[in-house]
Amino acid sequence: MATAFHGMFTGGRYTVPQKMEDFLLDAFTKYCEDNSTEDLLIKDVKPFFKQYLRISDKLLHFLQPHDFILKGTTEVVDFERYLYQGGLFLILNQNLDLIQDNWKLVLNSLGRKPSYKERLTFPDVQKLAASLNQDTPQSTVADMLTLQGDKQYINFFDFALILGRVGELNMKWD
Repeated sequence: MATAFHGMFTGGRYTVPQKMEDFLLDAFTKYCEDNSTEDLLIKDVKPFFKQYLRISDKLLHFLQPHDFILKGTTEVVDFERYLYQGGLFLILNQNLDLIQDNWKLVLNSLGRKPSYKERLTFPDVQKLAASLNQDTPQSTVADMLTLQGDKQYINFFDFALILGRVGELNMKWD
């Protein structure tokens, strides 16, 4: 997931846009004040993203709290990871309507009921690729055909990341 949005990376390192970083810092500060703490714990990541960052449940379904663990601890959130993951989820959240519309089109073209819990298998992607017209960027198809590791499907979240990779999402944060 670290290279999902190449425009947000410089020199191989992730760069959070300043306005987004300010928003993330304000949310973290408010959480700490509201809860009389200095740390965000792994068990509180999903509620925090929902309440303070206002991330949709459709995206929270794919949030993996263990991705936030500070090395050397078992329950404290790494702040750098929070900034990256928070930024990623904010971008996806602001583009959620576009992501959902495209996901619905893909699933409808396969004769499937649109749901963010659906998964595309390799045969689904092959079928989709065969039915696409010449206007579809080949990089989109290539990204969808490149299944990662042992994972043999593409879910809603993977699809959202693919849309980001091919430049279909609004990356500006206001």
